[in-house]
Amino acid sequence: MSQLVTGSTHSPGEVRKFPCKQCGAGLTFEPGQAALACPYCGHTEAIPVTEQQIREYSLEDAFLRLPRTEGWGMERRALHCENCGATTTFQPGQVAGLCAFCGSGKVVEAESAVNLIRPESLIPFCVKRDEAVQLFRKWISGLWFRPNNLKHAGQLAKISGVYLPFWTFDAFVSSHWTADAGYHYYETEHYTEQDSEGNTVQKTRQVQKTRWVPASGARQDTFDDELVCASTGLPSNLIQDVCPFDLNRLAPYDAGYLAGFVAEEYQVDLQEGWGSAKQRMEGEVEGRCARDVPGDTHRNLRVNSAFSQMTYKHLLLPVWVAAYLYNNQTYRFLVNGQTGETSGEAPLSWWKISGVVLLVALLALLFRLFAPGFNGPSGPPAPPVVEPGIEAPIYAPPSPKPTPKKPGTSSGKPTTGAKPKNGGSGGAKKPSGSGAQKKPTAPSNKPAAGPRPGASTERSRSSSDERGMRAPKKKVTEPSSPDREDGGSDSGGGR
Repeated sequence: MSQLVTGSTHSPGEVRKFPCKQCGAGLTFEPGQAALACPYCGHTEAIPVTEQQIREYSLEDAFLRLPRTEGWGMERRALHCENCGATTTFQPGQVAGLCAFCGSGKVVEAESAVNLIRPESLIPFCVKRDEAVQLFRKWISGLWFRPNNLKHAGQLAKISGVYLPFWTFDAFVSSHWTADAGYHYYETEHYTEQDSEGNTVQKTRQVQKTRWVPASGARQDTFDDELVCASTGLPSNLIQDVCPFDLNRLAPYDAGYLAGFVAEEYQVDLQEGWGSAKQRMEGEVEGRCARDVPGDTHRNLRVNSAFSQMTYKHLLLPVWVAAYLYNNQTYRFLVNGQTGETSGEAPLSWWKISGVVLLVALLALLFRLFAPGFNGPSGPPAPPVVEPGIEAPIYAPPSPKPTPKKPGTSSGKPTTGAKPKNGGSGGAKKPSGSGAQKKPTAPSNKPAAGPRPGASTERSRSSSDERGMRAPKKKVTEPSSPDREDGGSDSGGGR
């Protein structure tokens, strides 16, 4: 909004010049000071100030082409760039062979517009040229993946102080909206699916539903100093990166602030600038109305807005611009002339980027081959991949095949009735006594059994066992002799 600040006492239509009172050279504005300085003899002159109100003009009156203050208020030369389309103005004694915005030499002398709307206010430069140059060198030396000769190209870049044109708009907006307000609720839903075993099971889940209810409302919003850039010489993203400016530090326009600096004529006129500002205001109002809709969500939002009390002002904001050419392409670097915020663009070195990508890929490969925890070429075999939910099989070495046992053998114990080896006791127990008659056994010509050499020894042992089993059966079937009956009492007495 309007405010009281210091300003000039010169009449709006006066064309002013700023010669040095000591040497006659042209004076230039000294950033950071409200004074003009001579670059040759060092003489300074303060810019006269007085109480003056920064005005905001009616937008409706401007559209009706009512009388207004026009021109720069001082003699200016205009230069039009055929490369970027910017039209800049400067003092008659100032030499400008290159465009301040793109560094191109395709500039032609043009007639300065005398019917343009004079700036109402501006922010004077606070950052000096030397400080801007240091910021540019620091920025360009800290870039990554850039060509090696970029620093040399950056050193040759010329940095210029430029006043960029801007519009600010104020408005009061009354809005009425209608919409469908949505309220969420949940219902239980039954459904069937197959489990891991292929069985059909029935389950339940909570499903979100929305109940829609008509809603409406109204609101009022005030917008103050909605900023719109009126320059076409610089990319909008670079300008946004060096914003914001402190508009509370605006000073009333005085032509002395432009001495020694370049000022661009606005390329976006008042009507086009208001169209951009109105579109942004409508978007902001629609978002605020959407937040006013009750419930959990909304749909079919419609907003009707009425604008009133619309005002504007034309102002200039300070920016240091370094433009340089690299491979016939323009790159720019900006410094906010008030805050020192920087933004820029520079070419990329695809050779360096490709080298870094290959290096990272090589390091990843080496890490995979030789780092602990990874199976390299000489490492143990990788464990089998097991799908989730399936138990991994446990590896066990195959057990030896058991040897089939022959009939009449057991593990370490002689079979009942088998003939004992080497005269040992075994087989069926015979009754003992003096009258017991022993049957002589024919001596065997076969050698004693040793370590089993093979299947032949096993067959020999089986035959011996069979003979031992058959001998008791033969004795049981023999008729009893008188001697054996007499031995029965001995056996009984022994028992």
